[in-house]
Amino acid sequence: MLKKSMAVLLLSVSFHACWGQEAPTDEHRIVVQSRINQGTLRYHAFYKAFGRVLALLPPAPRIIEPIYQMSFTELPPEQEDSFLKPTWNVAIVDQETDIDVPMIRGGYFVLPALEDKLAKDASILFNSQTRKNFLRIAWKLRLRTSQSLAYADIMRALQEVNEVQKKIPWYSLELRTEKRARFDAVKACFAEDNGELRLDDQPLAVIHSAHCRIYKLGVQSAKAASEMTFSPAPDIVVLEDSGRYRSRHAGDEG
Repeated sequence: MLKKSMAVLLLSVSFHACWGQEAPTDEHRIVVQSRINQGTLRYHAFYKAFGRVLALLPPAPRIIEPIYQMSFTELPPEQEDSFLKPTWNVAIVDQETDIDVPMIRGGYFVLPALEDKLAKDASILFNSQTRKNFLRIAWKLRLRTSQSLAYADIMRALQEVNEVQKKIPWYSLELRTEKRARFDAVKACFAEDNGELRLDDQPLAVIHSAHCRIYKLGVQSAKAASEMTFSPAPDIVVLEDSGRYRSRHAGDEG
């Protein structure tokens, strides 16, 4: 469990100057071992924003579910997809609260509900540099128990996201990125670097990114009745913008 001190900049002080002695020289300077993350967020604001997105969802049964994703500032997509610290990744802290939030590799997580008295002053901390005042919303796809999706359901998922985007007011600054986001691919991320996507039992040409596989929709012809399968069972499957991976071409097995 994290300690409250995680919210404070960690400093390693190494100098011999004491009270009444001369100021420390360059040989005895303070060494900063960890930077303040400007992306530390107010829990209450982002929990409420997520609730507003939930209110815009089409009625069940549906294919999509929103999930928060860390908004990295210094990592390329492949390093984002492999991000999973062995210590902690996402935490909620205040003077009395210290919660380690479970995270799926790649920065995906769900904010837990807190009592009002705790939520008011709580902050969301990340164990990486992240964007200030921003969290990305990813669109998770619900798979069948057979770890598959009909191709028609993937098209339906795109339509469901489009319906949500149309409902977001043009003046909603906090959801501006979600309103403008565009998706043309499916990304499946696996526990190991052994994932495979198939369409009607035929291997798909995909982009490899860490433990994830990205398939740009329409690269291979598919019928509405076609079925996409994921093997082994993925940790998460989301809609993606293939443009983020333009440096790695579909079919690249490296």
